Amino acid sequence: MPVEKPPRVPKLRTHKATGQGYVVLNGRAIYLGRTGLLVTERRYHQVIAEWLAAGQQPKFQLCDVTVKELLARYWCHAREYYRDAAGRRMSPRTASGCRSNSRRTAASTPPSPGATKPPPVRRPAL
Repeated sequence: MPVEKPPRVPKLRTHKATGQGYVVLNGRAIYLGRTGLLVTERRYHQVIAEWLAAGQQPKFQLCDVTVKELLARYWCHAREYYRDAAGRRMSPRTASGCRSNSRRTAASTPPSPGATKPPPVRRPAL
């Protein structure tokens, strides 16, 4: 059985134009303050610790999450959590079936009663 690698921790970088320290987590740059300050390094360690504790997922507020992001997060969790009888991760064939099923379910689910409707599309008169 292959040995799993420890998570790769992103480095503290410096934005050359502004001199700000930043770290890139899941494709999003998080600016931490001026490079070389002790406060910046503390913020970096705090952000990395929170990111690792959250399973290498960024923090979010409930109102900011879309259905697509929620399904992507669940998919990451399911790949790690669900295993077959031998203890192996889900096979790509089984996994793709789960993804397509979740897409169908999300597409066919009616909006909740409190959800706002998008404005109607108005077409120009000819």
